[in-house]
Amino acid sequence: MYKRIIGIAVLVLVLSAGFLAFNSYTASSARTNSAATTTPTKKTANVVSAEGIVVPVQRATLAFKTGGRIVEILKHEGDAVKAGEVLARLDDSILKVQIAQAQAMLSVAQKQLAQLRAGGTSADRQAARDAVAATRTQYAKVQAGPTADELALLKANVDGAEAALSQAQFRYDRIGGASNPFGSAAPESLALQQAFINLAAAQAGYRNATSHPTESELQIAQAAISQAESALARLDATAEALAFAQAQVDQAQAALDLAKTAAQDAVLVAPFDGTVAAIMIDVGQVVAPGTPAITFGNLSKLQIETTDLAETDVARVTLGQPVKVTLDALSEQVLSGRVARIAPIANDYRGDQVFKITVDVSDIMGLRWGMTANAEFPDILLNRALGNTP
Repeated sequence: MYKRIIGIAVLVLVLSAGFLAFNSYTASSARTNSAATTTPTKKTANVVSAEGIVVPVQRATLAFKTGGRIVEILKHEGDAVKAGEVLARLDDSILKVQIAQAQAMLSVAQKQLAQLRAGGTSADRQAARDAVAATRTQYAKVQAGPTADELALLKANVDGAEAALSQAQFRYDRIGGASNPFGSAAPESLALQQAFINLAAAQAGYRNATSHPTESELQIAQAAISQAESALARLDATAEALAFAQAQVDQAQAALDLAKTAAQDAVLVAPFDGTVAAIMIDVGQVVAPGTPAITFGNLSKLQIETTDLAETDVARVTLGQPVKVTLDALSEQVLSGRVARIAPIANDYRGDQVFKITVDVSDIMGLRWGMTANAEFPDILLNRALGNTP
């Protein structure tokens, strides 16, 4: 029993000594760490990184302003072209006809204006006045329609044709009619057929007379009056008449210009010196206005545009800031660049608000439009706060 008590006492002493040693060690470590944190050090400069793509500084997706069927593609992908060169054409056959029509209308308007300015002789004026009177008389006649005597004569023609048909039918029946095997070749048969034709013609003439005047006939007669009056007015031009004729010339010229513009819209031309990057159309294809047709760019000047720079990082990027650029396709090549532009507005990228940063690079050797790039921007704000940059 005494030995057991002695053993327990020894164990308690050992545990107490261990606890005191552990506390001493913990306190020492805490003092050491405290000293370390109070010692001033310079942090490593952080960077802001973003993915991007290689793009030409000058690029465009070209499209026809008008719709139609593609009849010609004059360039191939990879071709270098000069500004103004034709790249593709739409079918412009209808547009050419419209230009010709507009040109003809302009010529007529110009001649009418010239005649109006030249005036006319007294004989010309009398002839023009007679023409106006004649067209007005004709209009009154058309408007009145056929007279009672004309209708009576046409009705008599119908009655006579009906009587003639009855007589022809009687003669045909007397030779046996349809039961006569030779009746169809008999003169009576031919006379009956002619009687039917004569009656139909007489009835059509009567119906035609009773249906007049039609709206179309009145419009034609009124147009003849207007044309005759215009011819008379051109012989004694007033200021108003000259102004009206000049307006017709201007209107015809505008129509011609519009037709020519429409024809130009059927041709796709290079807007600047560059290279055909992609062709998205085929000969024979019918395209709507604005359908993307050709991707075009100037490959002599390339740059990097970021695609995922977060809004939380854009404040850490400044214009002119140096940038380190690496490319997936050229893993061993590191390019130097500088920030050329910072987008003034964010855009949505996979649900996040991002800002496009444009980076000018010093060396474009080996770069191709569309390559994936990674841009690293030294965090200038943080570096300045840490004293790592001036």
